[in-house]
Order: sequence, then C-alpha cells, then structure tokens
Amino acid sequence: MKTKTNLNIFAALGLALTLASCATANAASGGGTPAPQSEPQTEIQETQDTKAEETAQETEAQTEKKYDNVTVRLGIMGGSDEVVWDPIVAEFAEKGVNIEYVYFSDYTQPNAALDAGDIDLNSFQHYAYLGNEKEKFGYDIDAIGDTLITALNVYSTRVSSVDEIPEDGRIAIPNDAVNGGRALNVLQAAGIIKIEDGKDLTPTVADIAENPKNIEIVEVDASQTASLLPDVDAAVINGGFALDAGLSPINDAIFHDDPSFYKTNSYVNIIAARTADKDNELYKEIVKGYQTDRTKEIYANDFQGLYIAAWDREQPAEGTPEITERTTVKLGIMGGSDEEIWDPVKAEVAKQGIDIEYVFFTDYTQPNAALANGDIDLNAFQHYAYLNDEKANFGYDIESIGDTYITALNLYSTKHKSVDEIPEGGTIAIPNDAVNGGRALRIIQASGLIKLADDDNLTPTVSDIAENPKNINFVEVDASQTVTLLADADAAVANSEFIVDAGFAPRDIAIFIDDPSFYKTNNYVNVIAARSADKDNAVYKEIVKAYQTETTKQVYLDVFQGLYVAAWE
Repeated sequence: MKTKTNLNIFAALGLALTLASCATANAASGGGTPAPQSEPQTEIQETQDTKAEETAQETEAQTEKKYDNVTVRLGIMGGSDEVVWDPIVAEFAEKGVNIEYVYFSDYTQPNAALDAGDIDLNSFQHYAYLGNEKEKFGYDIDAIGDTLITALNVYSTRVSSVDEIPEDGRIAIPNDAVNGGRALNVLQAAGIIKIEDGKDLTPTVADIAENPKNIEIVEVDASQTASLLPDVDAAVINGGFALDAGLSPINDAIFHDDPSFYKTNSYVNIIAARTADKDNELYKEIVKGYQTDRTKEIYANDFQGLYIAAWDREQPAEGTPEITERTTVKLGIMGGSDEEIWDPVKAEVAKQGIDIEYVFFTDYTQPNAALANGDIDLNAFQHYAYLNDEKANFGYDIESIGDTYITALNLYSTKHKSVDEIPEGGTIAIPNDAVNGGRALRIIQASGLIKLADDDNLTPTVSDIAENPKNINFVEVDASQTVTLLADADAAVANSEFIVDAGFAPRDIAIFIDDPSFYKTNNYVNVIAARSADKDNAVYKEIVKAYQTETTKQVYLDVFQGLYVAAWE
C-alpha cells in the first residue's frame, strides 16, 4: 500500500511541475498572458483527494481482510449450533477466514477429531465432559473460551415469585448428582435454603443447613420435574425439558439460573482447541467474536433464554475441581481395618461425584508397583520411610500427596495412672530395634522422664540418654514382647496393635500419648500416595481434604481406640 501511495504523490507532483513549466515558458517568450493558476491548482487538489480516498479505501479493505483465505474447521453437533455460530462465520468471512462446520452425531467424536488434527476447534461440551475425556483418553486439548450454561430455572404454576412459596411447601428437583446439586445451588441463591458451608460444590438434600420455610424437597428424575408442576409449589427444571413442556425459560420462570451461583466451572460450555494452539491469535479472535452481546441476543431471542452467557461471570477460585461428571478413583489399601477409616471419606466425596473403588492387597510389595504401573490411582498403606525406600530400590515415580497418621507408640502401664507415679529405680520396657527403640526413647523424653544427649539423633539408643533423674531401668525386648512385660514392669512403650491384640484398649492404659510432634522426621508418618504426574490432580486433592477431617480423627479414637494418631496437623 505504501508503494501505491508514493506513486500517487509522484504523479501529482509531476502534473504540478508540468503545469508550472508551461506557465514559465509562456511568460519567458513574451507570449500572451499566463494562464490563471487557480484552475490547475483545483484540478491538482481534486486528483490528490481522489487518490487519497482510493488509497484509504484500499487500506481499510486490507485491514478488514486481515487473513488470506484461511480455513478453520469447527466441530459442532448440528442445527441449533449453527444458529449461534452463523453470525460469527459471516463476520470472519469478511476478514478472509472461512469457518467450516464439521458435523458430528456422537458426543464421543469431536474431541477425538480435535486431538487427531481433523478439526481445529470444537464447541459442544462443558468443562466436566472435557476433563473426563482428557482423563480417559489422554487428549492434549484445552478450553480456550467459555460460551454458555443451559438454564436450570425455578418454575411454578401456583405462585409468581419465590417469596410466595408457602410454609411447608413442596419443590421438585432432579434426583441425579449433577442436576440435583445445581438445583440446590439455585434454591440457595433464591433464598429458599442455605447449604452447609463447604458442601456447595455438588450438594445433596442432606447438606441443607437452613430451611426456614420447612420446604419439602421432592427428588425425581430430571425428565419428570415439569410434569410435577400441578402437584408441587415449584420445580427446578432443565431448560430443554422446560421447552418440551411448553414453558418459556425467560417468561415463565419465577427465578432464573445464573453462572455466578456455582463454585465450579463444570456446568460451563466451552470452545476447545489443541493445547499447542491455545494461544493461536486467530482462535482468540474467534472466541472474542463469539463472546458478544450479539450472541447473548441470540440466546434470548432464538432460544427463549435456554442458554445463558457464561463468559463474563466471576471465575471460581483457582484449583476448584471440575468433577460434576462422576469420576472413579481406584484406591489401593491393605484390607478390613483400612475400609473402616476410608468408608466415611468414600461417602463424603461421593457427594462431589467421586466414586472411590477399593483395590485390596495382601503383600506390602504390591501397592506401589500397581500405582506406578497405573493399575490404581492412589494408595494408602505406608509411611514416608517405606515409600522412600521403595522409590530408591525400584525407581517408582510416585510421591505423597497427603499425610494421614502415625501408628501410636504410647507409654502404657497397668500399675500406674500417670508418668509421675513411676517410682525411683522403676523399670520401663522398650522395643530393641533401632526404629521403634529410637521412637520409644523420644516418647519417654517427651514425657519428662529422661533427656537425650543429641536431640537431632533420629534413632537414639539407651546409651544416648544424658539425664535420667529417676534412674529408670530400661529393658529392651522384641517389639512384640513389650506388652507381655506390663505385668512385671512399671511401664512399657509398645506398638498399639500389640496392645489391642493383648485385649487392652490403648486409651484405657496409656499414661502418655504418642504425637507426631515428638519427632524431627516424617519417617513414621503414613501417607496417601499418587503418581508424581498426578500430584496436583484436583480430584485427588479433594480426597485428601475429605480424609484430613475431625471425622477421621473420631474414627481413629472410636473404632481404633487411639491406635492411630492424626499426623496432618
């Protein structure tokens, strides 16, 4: 364009010079009166203006047509998608971009086609479905822009606002975890109920903390909620079923859904691209071309409010899991007693769409190999020392993602009720192996009976005792035998499982309780382990969070009589 503009200037200058030259020649030869200068100047100006206008138009056209017949293949599911996309296709055609529809009839196809490079973008799914597909098939694709959520509004044929719903009224909601959880979030936003703190990702009716009008929540199949309208005061109905029942999502709803009601992206539909193309400038422009008021008007006019724009909502907190599609996590454990700890955790995360499947092992050499091979997703059976030893020996690429407990190594007595009652010259039995013996001496130091010479020594022995004011005698025996000496010794430091096996309740005869803070190492702390590549997996983090609770502590105390001590704090 610069070349053409310069030529125009030179042409104009050439014309001016030619005219000036003629005028000068006439004057020099004494010939007639020189031609008036005003007319040629006017012609020059008009020529310049015309050329400038043409140049501007050409420049504008070139700017508008930014791309040179680029084709972008967009995977969609069919007719209704075209209604939304047609204006965007038309807009980009003027820019030299041909957005070509590639139609699919099966939801399993568009992501496979995108990952394989058969299409460039797709627009048909929400974050939950995308996450599920990536986990199952390893697709290297990502969301590059949000589009919509399908409205889940509150409808009624009895009242015109949620405030009119009476005391002891009845509201129908879908009974599946995904839509039921959404429905409860909508009712919370409407002020009808309050969900228990921390349970509003995918809540159930059991998670309702406040229900001031004592509303009865009627749970039915999502397809049946509209049919119950004559019999209930209100119903939370999926947009598609509302349209099928002759309801207008815009005009007939007494309370409207909104993306801001949810603490997850899971319900939000997206435009997806291959991960390698997520920063592609053209694709970003297409997303920008979609996320406009024009598209919102299409949602309202062509789809009667069935769709709600999701791109200008406040984003969920970073790390919030997208788990509304049910996710199965295979957990490797050693058997019965582990189930008793994990069952409450399993029930809790099931509310969030996570199904924990137990995989049982009988040999301690198996769970880490199974985890490293991908046969299971997590395991929970070992402490750091064992995990580190396995990694060093076999090169497993696995690591801890959360602490669980230490097996209590308490100070027990059947003769005394407290440490202070142990007499001068008393006898205490301790394990004779380096690991448990060292732990035992640290516990005794924490109780105030002795002082070790080197507090940094992780495995002290009796010879490392620097102070022993009561002149306690230490009897070192096999760890399994310490409990048998309780009848003869003043006290014994024993592994709690041996105490339980001997018929004692650890809490009943413990005179000093073990605690993770007594140690300058995490070697004795048991863990939940995952493959290193999955250490930041949001679903696994939710499982760890559900484990590390007061509920689990209570299981340690009630079911295992203090055998285990929480180590995550």
